Amino acid sequence: MLAALATVEDLARGIDGGIDIDDEARAEWVLEIVSSWARLISRKSWVVTGTGAVPDDVVAVILLAARRLFTNPNLVVSWNEGPLAEKFSENAVPDGAFTPAEIAILERQWRKKGMWVKSFKRDDDKLTIGYLETVPEGKLFPAFHPRDPFWDVSIHD
Repeated sequence: MLAALATVEDLARGIDGGIDIDDEARAEWVLEIVSSWARLISRKSWVVTGTGAVPDDVVAVILLAARRLFTNPNLVVSWNEGPLAEKFSENAVPDGAFTPAEIAILERQWRKKGMWVKSFKRDDDKLTIGYLETVPEGKLFPAFHPRDPFWDVSIHD
């Protein structure tokens, strides 16, 4: 399993009374699990923690979900003491660990969903278009405009 995308110290700041030394291993495990679920939903494989490695909004989502899972591991939604009734979350994990707003934040990390279209005009100069060579036919496919990334390493024929 990949490393957690947040630290136990950050999680402890959001828990009343902090985290006991005895519970640090469980807190690390919860962070690893929630980080794994966040990677699954966002379709990103963040590997390194630290400044700029993982977006701040994703770290916030992980900490909030980990706090809920750490303080309420059974995902109990309501509790009545009269006839001793418990109600558990009906959502399956990993979606049950995140709120709909948190899932939306994680899904925004995809950047591009599905196919995209590159438009070219008839009056574009042939030399300004960057081409990619198709395999196995070897035909040129127009793919890049001069302001696009990787234009400088494409074929300009």
